[in-house]
Amino acid sequence: MRHGQRCSPCSYGPLSKGLGIGRQLLKRAEQALFIQRDRISPVTDGSEEIRANGFYRRLGWERVGRVDERDVKYEKQRPRSVGPAQL
Repeated sequence: MRHGQRCSPCSYGPLSKGLGIGRQLLKRAEQALFIQRDRISPVTDGSEEIRANGFYRRLGWERVGRVDERDVKYEKQRPRSVGPAQL
């Protein structure tokens, strides 16, 4: 992906919750994106009832601000000890 490109949200049903599927998908997406950049920043609906907010926070993402009256932006930086060749 190039800077500014977006990917569609991915969600799963309640029967899949707690199986680690979302965590695995996000980990692979992070690995692929960190090859190309040092920082990645997803945007999601900022409402607390939106599960993505807790999911991102539990996985170490930092909420860095609001995009508009509804959406918020999260951010994660590539670990300093890991270069693109090591991902």
